[in-house]
Amino acid sequence: DACSSDLSRHDAFDAILTHNAEATLAALHGLGRSHPPILYCPHTLMGQELSAYLRGPKRNRLFERLPPIDSRGMISGALNRLGNEIDHWIARRADGWLALTHSTESVMRQFSNRPGALVPPSMPDPLDLPARLD
Repeated sequence: DACSSDLSRHDAFDAILTHNAEATLAALHGLGRSHPPILYCPHTLMGQELSAYLRGPKRNRLFERLPPIDSRGMISGALNRLGNEIDHWIARRADGWLALTHSTESVMRQFSNRPGALVPPSMPDPLDLPARLD
């Protein structure tokens, strides 16, 4: 087990790179107090992602006339607030971060005092060059 506390320095990892909130939460909770630095790479924000699960896959035509699950937005709002709390909690506890979007960079810069950076996309945003959309 690479996470055991009885490993020698020779066998230990230098750092742990986590690619989403779930992996970061597992690392922060599962490794105990003594662990290598955790570098969080947020792809999305849980504050935006959790309520998206309510929508699920495209609705079957048979169910199109039924009201949406969360017609007043109460469940969506609660899920978004919970997701925001998760995002902020992780930002305060990860040892470093690499954001992949401007929104994740904004949250990490606001709630983390650890080193981090935005990794720019490898290609330009098509909306920045509308002529290329064709």
